[in-house]
Amino acid sequence: MKNAMLLLGIWVGIILAAYGMVYWGGAPATSVDTLTRELLYVDEEGTFQVPVPIGWWTEETDNGVVLHDPLQEITVRVAASDRLGAFQVLGETWTAVAPCCSPTFRIIEALVENASGWKARISIECSDPSVPQQAVVHMTSGGTATLLVRYEAVAPNDRRGTDLETIVQGFTNLQ
Repeated sequence: MKNAMLLLGIWVGIILAAYGMVYWGGAPATSVDTLTRELLYVDEEGTFQVPVPIGWWTEETDNGVVLHDPLQEITVRVAASDRLGAFQVLGETWTAVAPCCSPTFRIIEALVENASGWKARISIECSDPSVPQQAVVHMTSGGTATLLVRYEAVAPNDRRGTDLETIVQGFTNLQ
């Protein structure tokens, strides 16, 4: 009986302490929105920004950043240049990823077209299946930023597909 009263006292104390923290200024609760929101990577020169979904990790390179998914099956390489030749900059970024293949670039969707510049999704056709299959080029008056994506097939219900679309839509040239 004595042990039961002791345990009851401990539980009541825990409940009262939790109640007090919530109502009288304890540590603020973390919302679910905060836990599920992606981070935003901005390079050191401030030339581009790209969202980094929860669970993905980044690796900085000489002229940009590489994003890796949690299973390391999707790689996203982002680079920027102060030059305006979109396909020239894309070709140089491509050479760093897949020097053995001569690709064919084809614009498949205009994502943004306005006075400040244009952003387009580009398909990449190459004989080597291990190279990026998709790119996004964002060109403004200050320069060009490119995003290359290499991936195996991603199932429609795979969250990484949604993550990848978040990256593509949030990728922005800040030049």
